[in-house]
Parts: sequence; structure tokens; C-alpha cells
Amino acid sequence: MQLKKDFKKKSNFTSVSGTAENTKLTNNSIDLITVAQAFHWFDLEKTRIEFQRILKEKEYVVLVWNVRLIKIDFQKEYNELLLLHCPDYVSADHRRISEENIKEFFGSTIEYFSCENYQFFDFNGLKGRVLSSSYSPKEDHEEYQHLVKGLEGLFKKYEENGKVKFDYRTEMYYGRLSHKRIE
Repeated sequence: MQLKKDFKKKSNFTSVSGTAENTKLTNNSIDLITVAQAFHWFDLEKTRIEFQRILKEKEYVVLVWNVRLIKIDFQKEYNELLLLHCPDYVSADHRRISEENIKEFFGSTIEYFSCENYQFFDFNGLKGRVLSSSYSPKEDHEEYQHLVKGLEGLFKKYEENGKVKFDYRTEMYYGRLSHKRIE
């Protein structure tokens, strides 16, 4: 893990192997929980109970992710490529989590913030982006080569000065969980 390598010499860094549903952290020990790009994977009921257990009273949870905007031809064709060659793409889509799910998870008032942003990728960056996604087929999967070949064609078609642009909307929900104190 890169994080462990980067922080191994920091005396105040501790890595704990756990999950959102079972963090292995001490009761009432956490001031802030931040979840980025992963909330859609969690068992929301079990995670809520675990977060209530580890959070100090009246502390915050922040959920944040980037939504890839599909508003220009490049991004439309990129999305079609994922649908065609990534069998797990639809089931991994964070858009399946609704605002109602989020409100239910918090069980109290939440705040919402969003803004548009973007990234530029050269081909290696674009390839790395798609292959690092959980839904991408592995090298030994029959769709892997088709995905990479399609990505090469897409990049050649839309690149400008050796780069393509990805437009996103960053969404952030934050608030306090309705809290049952666990001792």
C-alpha cells in the first residue's frame, strides 16, 4: 500500500486493517469520518452502526465523490465503452445511492455542496484511470484487450495537444449522524 510507504516514518500515523462495517477502532474515538468515492460499496445499515460506535458525540461524517459528467461526445463515447467492455460497470455505479439513502443514513439534517471540476489526461493517465476502477476487467479477462483498444481509438479521436478532458461534478454531503452513545 502506497499510504503505508509514504507515512511509515511518521510517528503519529497508524494503519488499521478494517472495513466501513468493522473498523476495529475504539468506541467514541473519532472526531471526523471522511469517505471518498467508496460510499456506494458499503452496507449502509451496518456502516451507520459502526460509525455511531466510533464517532465522538456530535462529530461529523463527510461523504464526497466525483460524478463524471456525460455531456460531451468524448464522455458519452467513454461511457459507452465502459458499458460495452466492463461487465461490472453498472453494478459499481455510485449513482445508485439516492439522496433518500443518504438522508436515511444520517438520520438527521445534512448539508450538501457541489461544484464542477475537471482533469486532463494523457493516454497513460486515461488508461490508468480506467484500469484502476473497480469495475474494470483484469488483464486475463476476455474484455480487457477490447477495452484498451477501444480506449486507444477514443483517445486518438478526441485528444487535443496529447490530452483529453474529463468533466466532473464533485458532490459532498456532511452532517452529524443521529447518535446513540456507545460506552
